[in-house]
Amino acid sequence: MTSVMASDGMDASSPGGRTYLLEMLQTLWPAPGQVRIRTGRRAMRGSFDFVVLPSLGRPKLVLPARPWRVTAAGVRNYKLFATGTDLIKVRLAATACGLGLASMMPQRITIERSTDDLGRYLNDALEADLLPSIYIGPRRAVEKPVLQLIDSSGRTIAFVKVGVNDQTRALVRAEGANLIFLHNATFRKLVVPEVLHRGRWGQHEVLVQRALRRSGKGQIDKDLLDQVMLEIALVRGTDHRPLSETGFWARLCSRVESLAPSVSADVLRRTLNELAPHRSREVIMGSWHGDWGPWNMTSSQGRLLAWDWEHFESGVPLGLDAIHHKVHGAALESVAPEDAFAMAVRDADSLLAPFGLTGEAARFQVLLYALEIATRYAVDGEPQRGDTTMGRLDWLERVLGRLSALMRL
Repeated sequence: MTSVMASDGMDASSPGGRTYLLEMLQTLWPAPGQVRIRTGRRAMRGSFDFVVLPSLGRPKLVLPARPWRVTAAGVRNYKLFATGTDLIKVRLAATACGLGLASMMPQRITIERSTDDLGRYLNDALEADLLPSIYIGPRRAVEKPVLQLIDSSGRTIAFVKVGVNDQTRALVRAEGANLIFLHNATFRKLVVPEVLHRGRWGQHEVLVQRALRRSGKGQIDKDLLDQVMLEIALVRGTDHRPLSETGFWARLCSRVESLAPSVSADVLRRTLNELAPHRSREVIMGSWHGDWGPWNMTSSQGRLLAWDWEHFESGVPLGLDAIHHKVHGAALESVAPEDAFAMAVRDADSLLAPFGLTGEAARFQVLLYALEIATRYAVDGEPQRGDTTMGRLDWLERVLGRLSALMRL
């Protein structure tokens, strides 16, 4: 394991965000490299020198301390989806970093590089000398390192995902394959990242995507959102058949059956059994992005730019992306899961009208979505290992009970 040291009496094994941060950095810069937490502004020769924002205890961004224009670029592209007040905050923070204010942070991280660390691997693969910034997301069962690669002029060149265990390696491989397919498909309003590199670094799966570039304020109106969701839904065509004869239903039942005993597993099994009267219902199957949240998209020159395609899948009921966007968009605004699903039911007609679904058919899709997303979280282990409101699944029994009642199951 990488040597983790704390200079000036600091404890690098203290609980909380700092421990999580160091665990991730150890993965990216393994032995014989060393990760040091230290004070002082003078960089160590032959090492990476990083600042952590907003702090070591609550890390969200790990940024190169110099050049300042690179530090600023790391902040500027941290929330590419930001609009309105959030966009102003990001731009102000980037300006401050460009003036060198981040370099005044009292603590920083220094990484003494090894000959086969990830940074050298990426520079060799891309034949460029690039500096990484690292995103630190909330703890999740499928959380994986995400890096932004920036050249010395402060231009973001690429984003990198690293699969570090069986679950995340599979997701990174899937996203690479999905992006290659999607990049070769024809879209009028959708732009997806280009794959620059797929490979293995040691035992880890690596995917490098060309950075998407937005212009303007990045706001997405409902018409554009609906057009793009429909483009995605139809990219492999559609199929009409009874629910019980679909691959979606077979996969859903198989995944639920594989779950270890738990309250969530029992609720999912019971709801699937109660769906018996509806299994002959004809459904329209298409494709979906699979994590169609506001944080995974922006707009530029009348087109929608979307990333994070690891859950893209075909052969799913039409309209699930629209429901996901509604439910998780509400959760992002701190709306309770039960209320978020109630909003999706209330707005089901307008959400699913672009897909030709209204009334009971639209509400039925909300139920299928709830089953699909809850099963994903349960299979991934989110209730045990994650730390997100939706992933905890403590809402599941109440939400499925309400949705089932609407369908008179």
